[in-house]
Amino acid sequence: MNGLVLEIVLLGHQVINKLSPNFVTLVSKTLLWLIVLAKSSRNTYLSADERKAALVLSQSLALAEKMINDGEKDTSKLKEAMTTFIEKEPLAKIDYVEFVDWKTLEPVSEIERPVLNAIAVYIGKTRLIDNHIYE
Repeated sequence: MNGLVLEIVLLGHQVINKLSPNFVTLVSKTLLWLIVLAKSSRNTYLSADERKAALVLSQSLALAEKMINDGEKDTSKLKEAMTTFIEKEPLAKIDYVEFVDWKTLEPVSEIERPVLNAIAVYIGKTRLIDNHIYE
């Protein structure tokens, strides 16, 4: 399984909740972590240098987590810090850095409830995705 599976799970969760109010979907955080931690088949397309450069994704998520733990709630500041960090890697080209409400997947400007921090970055020609949930 890879990050695309996570995107599909989250999209399915959102669609079912919006279109079928009589149904409840539950997505286990443990399951999501297993999906996130699973080795992505896309990593096989990366050269050794690109694999090293790809660490910028998890490192930028760790940076945001540290800032949040230190009290930062403004997502524009978090996105700016993550973007600046990622752009220091010459092989990286950002597709998106987003903070969205965990249930609605709508963008949020301040962290007040569970949010998903999702990123997509091209390393060379390979598009990699990663994310972190803050509760």
